[in-house]
Amino acid sequence: MDVSSLYTSIPHHAALSAIRHYLDQRQNPQIPTTTFLRLTELVLTQNCFQFNGRFFRQVKGVAMGTKMGPSVACLTMGHFEEQLFSQYTGAHPFLYKRYIDDIVGVATGTRQDLESFIQFVGSFSPFLKFTHCISDTSVVFLDLQLSICDRKIKSNLHFKPTDSHNYLLYPSNHPKSCTKSIPYSQLLRARRICSEDSDFSAASKNILSFFEKRQYPTKILTGALHRIQGINREEALSKESNTSTNLRIPLVISHHPSVRPIIRAIYRNVETLRKDPSTRDLFPEPPITAFRVEKNISKHLVRASHPQQPTDNTPGTFPCGRSRCNTCPVVGKNTLINILGCNGNKFSVNQHFTCTSTNLVYILVCGRCNCLYVGETKRRLADRITEHLRSIKQNLQGYPVATHFNPPSPCSIKDLAVTAALMCRGSDRDRQTAENRLIM
Repeated sequence: MDVSSLYTSIPHHAALSAIRHYLDQRQNPQIPTTTFLRLTELVLTQNCFQFNGRFFRQVKGVAMGTKMGPSVACLTMGHFEEQLFSQYTGAHPFLYKRYIDDIVGVATGTRQDLESFIQFVGSFSPFLKFTHCISDTSVVFLDLQLSICDRKIKSNLHFKPTDSHNYLLYPSNHPKSCTKSIPYSQLLRARRICSEDSDFSAASKNILSFFEKRQYPTKILTGALHRIQGINREEALSKESNTSTNLRIPLVISHHPSVRPIIRAIYRNVETLRKDPSTRDLFPEPPITAFRVEKNISKHLVRASHPQQPTDNTPGTFPCGRSRCNTCPVVGKNTLINILGCNGNKFSVNQHFTCTSTNLVYILVCGRCNCLYVGETKRRLADRITEHLRSIKQNLQGYPVATHFNPPSPCSIKDLAVTAALMCRGSDRDRQTAENRLIM
């Protein structure tokens, strides 16, 4: 059985009721249940997001990807099952297991008894909808193929039709220790799942063929298979007891092929520190290397809706310092944060800007007559100001800025100064609304 769209189907009141039910069972609650419920209600009911320039608030369900989503889903389903089994009086499966929204069970009664139970489950809750599959021989549960053989349940590895087996390419820029461990981990997973050696043998051949297509060397694949073949299923399923006390200091660095010689040099010379009386207590063991992910193409292309806070938070607009930037000389004339607004009120710039700031509302100030021009741009401030400067120098007709700073007006381009006023969110509508508010 499977719950259809569990995360987005849970009413907030049902989730809060389930959480209250389990919190009230605590023996010695250090934090009151009401406090937990209030915080949970805040997360569930105030989930807002923006789409196509409009803001929405989620009125039902749990947001996909939120950290508390799986916990809320499991608690809601657990409460649902307690109520279900306490009220159902007919025959039900003697084996019933669930992982979040996926359910598997085994029944020994008649097919009619099982269908009656499934019908009762489907009608028990108005907000939970179920799909199901009944088989006398085998069923699929997550990545398992479960079948009955000689009155025993046998498990085998199952690959979904949509599984592309798109494992990490071996030549990709990742630590080789990470890349080499992937085939072993997948074979270990197959060893744990497959209850029959023949099934594991077939599954391992498929897995190795997937990695061959991802350009993994035969030597690495053969070595991983030999390691797994020395482990039986009972050993693979047993939990490892981790009793070691690791005192090694982590050396966290960004991964890059050029850091390998540096790491080797550190390990070669760490013995010098361990022998020195003044440092040997600091380094009882060699450091352990940990790599952080370097900025990839995705990080460069994707940006958050909220602009990143600059390291310098001084309010105002400042030159970027780039060579050949046409905007820097104009920005340098006005670093004041208080300017006289178009409506006669005083406006304060409370954010830090440079010529490279983007997605903002800006103001052109005439130093001779104190006239203001308010504009907006999603591009860099320097790009938009360059267009204004070009229109002034070419005295383009129909452009108010060019008209103001050219004869017969007494004002010239030397009187021009620019300041950014507001940093905006990603939407064009947000930026235009902020511009209109500043003008009005």
